[in-house]
Amino acid sequence: MLFHFMEFYLETYMQAEKFNGHVDSIKTIIEPFALVDDYKSYDWGFTNEDFQNSFDAENFTIDPHVKYSIKEYNLLRKNSLNSQIDYVDSEPIIYNISLSNTKPTYDESIKVNASVFSVNPIQLAYAELEYKDGSKSNVPLTYTPVNNTNKVELNDNWETQLPALGKNQNVKIRIYVEDNIGTNAFYPNDGISIKTAGEITKRSSI
Repeated sequence: MLFHFMEFYLETYMQAEKFNGHVDSIKTIIEPFALVDDYKSYDWGFTNEDFQNSFDAENFTIDPHVKYSIKEYNLLRKNSLNSQIDYVDSEPIIYNISLSNTKPTYDESIKVNASVFSVNPIQLAYAELEYKDGSKSNVPLTYTPVNNTNKVELNDNWETQLPALGKNQNVKIRIYVEDNIGTNAFYPNDGISIKTAGEITKRSSI
């Protein structure tokens, strides 16, 4: 799971085009002030040319504390981290489950979201509903990632819409996922409880 998070953020926050654009925007803001600042040269002899080079120059070094420019450092770290990613087979991981409502009205549908990651392709995913009489039903989940998101849980998003459960129901929901080699996961073990209201009773008048 750690490798998955690393890989996602390497391709989002540390992706060169996005990262470099952010660095350039910061440089644009501070540059007018940095160039007229006399104090930068007092301790380490930092010059205006050094300021410019510190953002994107290759092989930029000022001993003893500056080893790389910001963009070069990001590129080196990204390449190093990419070389360390090495997935091993494991069961799918289900996390970040959310329901639009756990106490809906009897005629209200419920949206279910679950973040899922698997090393191997996912071939089956559904929400299992267990009713108070012990019967069960399954509602398929669909992979629905949020485009251009910087949040890994939204990139891993699977979702479905549960039909209205009816009156006086007490249902437990679990998420089931299976990959293409048959490895599976169920979460959470105890289920998430959903309760609907029963019939409204009228007080008898005395």
